[in-house]
Amino acid sequence: MVETFLDSIFQESIVTITLGAGVSIVAYFKSIRNKQIENKDAIDKLCIRAWRIEKAIALMAMVITQQTKTDHPATDTADLEKLTKEIMTDEL
Repeated sequence: MVETFLDSIFQESIVTITLGAGVSIVAYFKSIRNKQIENKDAIDKLCIRAWRIEKAIALMAMVITQQTKTDHPATDTADLEKLTKEIMTDEL
């Protein structure tokens, strides 16, 4: 009688500990997944912002080149165009 009582308590304890550990592991990986999703969203926003900055640089370079050609037709603007292309490359 006492042995069956102790066996049932032991079995229930093992099941409880196992379930608790399983829930803890699932919660841990879920929190990691949520952090990764947040990081991905932040990186996506940064990529969009970088793309907008690149477009702004390209537009400003075009406007400056056109204005320079209008104001000073004898001036060579090839250096400005080359500098803009170097800025826009992906290589650092």
